[in-house]
Amino acid sequence: MIYYLLPILAFILGVVIVEMIKNKYKKQESLIHWRQIIIAIEILSLFIVAFIPIGSKNMIANVIISFVCSMQVESFRTIKGNSIATTMCTGNLRSATEKLYSGLIYKKNASIEKSFHYFFVIFSFLLGAVLGASITSRFVEKAVLGACIMLLFVFIMMFAKEKPASSN
Repeated sequence: MIYYLLPILAFILGVVIVEMIKNKYKKQESLIHWRQIIIAIEILSLFIVAFIPIGSKNMIANVIISFVCSMQVESFRTIKGNSIATTMCTGNLRSATEKLYSGLIYKKNASIEKSFHYFFVIFSFLLGAVLGASITSRFVEKAVLGACIMLLFVFIMMFAKEKPASSN
């Protein structure tokens, strides 16, 4: 029973930690955004997973991954105003299909555009799954370091300030 309970507890802990960090740093003027703190924790956690040997310690890796997933899903909920799931695809597929249907049936171009945002996220999942499987077959548990590198790029990109929309 504890075998199944630990990843759930780790997921809950991740949500609580995100909320604590968000509440503490969201309103503070700082060089670093609260989401960057979350990404840094995710990078560190995944880095640790890369050095857990496959076998008897798989549960430890599963618990850490559950923790990271909860932080990710709690911290990143929207893209361009669309509610998204960053750790699973089914909700995004439902939303993409709903927006596409609405756009085509009711001639709403904004809905069609939103559907493409969802389909882009889904395509990214697919690409990540293919690349992840390929890299994992070669590098086994060290493949998670690829996720660390990608998260590091995201962390750095978050320092760039978004340009205001032009009023042409």
